[in-house]
Amino acid sequence: MSEREGSYHHGDLRETLVRTSLELISEVGISGFSVAKVAKRAGVSSGAPYRHFPHRESLLMETGLAFLARLSAEMRAAAEAAGDDPVDRLASTAGAYVRYAIDRFIGVELFAALKGMEFVDFIEGKREMVRFLFALVQQARPGARSSN
Repeated sequence: MSEREGSYHHGDLRETLVRTSLELISEVGISGFSVAKVAKRAGVSSGAPYRHFPHRESLLMETGLAFLARLSAEMRAAAEAAGDDPVDRLASTAGAYVRYAIDRFIGVELFAALKGMEFVDFIEGKREMVRFLFALVQQARPGARSSN
């Protein structure tokens, strides 16, 4: 099957679909999300996403993973930039979390949409983020214990 001359081809359609999903959810929320809308924004046919994601939930899961990865990177960068004081590191990390969530307005809605779905990578990503945050809390307040 050859491409038509002049048609647009994504170098990495999978990544483009995830990035476009993040943008769409940020603008219209989960209720306005659809695979067809993502495809249209990405400039591909409505069936193209299904070559990479078998169903809507799998695209949402990958989008959730991307959100977690980017949020975690922002939080870790903020902690590093804050210096050595544990309280400053924790405060900077909390600020990065809030800024990221406000700027993108998708975290809570996306997490809620994925709740109950058995996506091991997503669950582990959330756990890793919580472990990172708790480590910062323990540094700021030695002796703090987990409720687990």
